[in-house]
Amino acid sequence: MDLVDYLKTYYLKDFDEFEIELLDQLRKYRNKILYYGIFVDSSYLMMNKKSIISLIDKLYALCRKKL
Repeated sequence: MDLVDYLKTYYLKDFDEFEIELLDQLRKYRNKILYYGIFVDSSYLMMNKKSIISLIDKLYALCRKKL
């Protein structure tokens, strides 16, 4: 949650509210997969594929800019 809050606080101009919410949802899914062994429905991934790839690209570009 801290990383999502960090983005929300310092990079709201770079990431819109939808992207931050998507990132938080993905964080929650990762935790559930890791700790409870649940599976993510493939339809969720297919519906959000473009948004997830776009979010990854933005995060990658931000990291490159900071290095």
